[in-house]
Amino acid sequence: MCSVYGNLYKLLVVNHDIPQPVLDAALKAARDFFEMPSKEKQSYEKETSESNGSDNGIQSLESKDKVVDWGDVMFHEDLKNWPANPPDYKNAMLSYARESQKVMEKLLDVVSKELRLVPTYFRDLFGDFEQSLRVNHYPPCPQPELVLGLRPHTDPVVFTALLEDQTRGLQVRNGDKWVTVDPEPDALVIFVGEQLQVASNGRYTAVTHRAVVNKTTDRISIAMGLAPNSKVLVRPAPELLEKSSPPRYEARTYGEFRATVSHGVRW
Repeated sequence: MCSVYGNLYKLLVVNHDIPQPVLDAALKAARDFFEMPSKEKQSYEKETSESNGSDNGIQSLESKDKVVDWGDVMFHEDLKNWPANPPDYKNAMLSYARESQKVMEKLLDVVSKELRLVPTYFRDLFGDFEQSLRVNHYPPCPQPELVLGLRPHTDPVVFTALLEDQTRGLQVRNGDKWVTVDPEPDALVIFVGEQLQVASNGRYTAVTHRAVVNKTTDRISIAMGLAPNSKVLVRPAPELLEKSSPPRYEARTYGEFRATVSHGVRW
């Protein structure tokens, strides 16, 4: 199922064939991690100075440019460096990563067909995929109007698969307004990322989104980013270019692109 806000694409996938126990286990593992004693969680803390987030570890209450992100985040770049506890955390997250990648690769084939390219065009272009995992916990906030759970941003990847519990908090931008995305049981939210925007020459647009918090209820979400290898050269597909539609983006490797990310949200 696809929902479109203006010219921004947000895919709500409900028939994704991911076993429900895989989704449930990932959300449970995330909650179990954030419910551990503070001292144990702090052992995984990392410095937060790098804007592109090329690191693993937990980050609390991000702060940059006077914007406060009210949340705790656990990062796993390239799905490495797992915490010892909870014991089932690693397996639960790897299972979700494996299954969500299958969904995103199928969607890439759909996009290729929609653009009248060979079905595996984008999968062949992006090559061997890399995955990064961002596990988010947004606690209740006594003054939610003064903070954000996560500041507005687009994702620098190809696709992001977002799994969330049933607490509202995800918003996408539609023009100058923010639209709340109501959680649906068993659904994945798939965001178009900036690499697909470049490769499609703007036919698909990266989704600007954010998280908000509330006074009474916490929220858990798990964002899985599917990205090209850092050495892959990403450019507008030549088959999509013509005199009336010249290239809108320069060719850059994904590694070069990540080095320029400046919105302060780790990926």
